[in-house]
Amino acid sequence: MKLAVINGSPRGKNSNSSLIVRWIFEPVADMHFQYDIFYASQTSKHAELIGSLSAYDACLIIFPLYTDAMPGIVKTLFERMAERKEELKQKLEQMDV
Repeated sequence: MKLAVINGSPRGKNSNSSLIVRWIFEPVADMHFQYDIFYASQTSKHAELIGSLSAYDACLIIFPLYTDAMPGIVKTLFERMAERKEELKQKLEQMDV
């Protein structure tokens, strides 16, 4: 399984979301489980990230909640994903989800 992990924290690599990612994936490090981490805080790479999602079997998005709301960069990423929803929908149909 190939997994895309998106860290949606504005603090990027220095965030509690990064700690959670490490907490989740350190136990499976020896299991030939492949994952790549992307950072939503790198807004200039959103198009590249969305374009690469079709190469993954699944996507996990981790982000902090600020007064019951997601960070603006995550909302922006979701909006950019929505612009390409037909492309992403075709991937889901291929996966028979």
